[in-house]
Amino acid sequence: MRSIDHSFAARAHRRAPWPMAFVAATAIWVVHAPPTEAEDLLTRQQAIELALDVIVPANLDHSVTAFLTPNLLMPGEVIGPYGQPERLRSITSPTWFCWVDDNPQAFFEHGTRYVFINAATSNVQVIAESWWPKLNGSSIFMSDEEWTDPSIVIYSCIHTRNPGGAP
Repeated sequence: MRSIDHSFAARAHRRAPWPMAFVAATAIWVVHAPPTEAEDLLTRQQAIELALDVIVPANLDHSVTAFLTPNLLMPGEVIGPYGQPERLRSITSPTWFCWVDDNPQAFFEHGTRYVFINAATSNVQVIAESWWPKLNGSSIFMSDEEWTDPSIVIYSCIHTRNPGGAP
């Protein structure tokens, strides 16, 4: 059987102030750690500004209405067009989602755009679709409340005479 020299442990125990100082310094470092990744993500307002470049190009010649999710879509959430389960997309990083209805006064099926804004990289991806979006199996942006909610509707020109004009 092997014997254990407890004298080192006894000496280390007598010098306890340095481990406690180390623990205290570590605790302070954790409290004053650099900003978290969440603080580096695009804000909703920054996402709106990026989305407007897609929503309202200089050559817009028709009425559009655009919506932005009130919160980031998070990894694992699933979004896709109504009635097309084969086109579902799984979110892999924090993402702002904008839906542009390119014919807001028409019945479906018609052209729409899905705008995915990566909140970490600011990359914007636009996908042409023909139906309204469903998030995690539920339709979004299709209720009367959502169509009239100024915190969700980020652009609309269906009430103006000039397509592409200010709402």
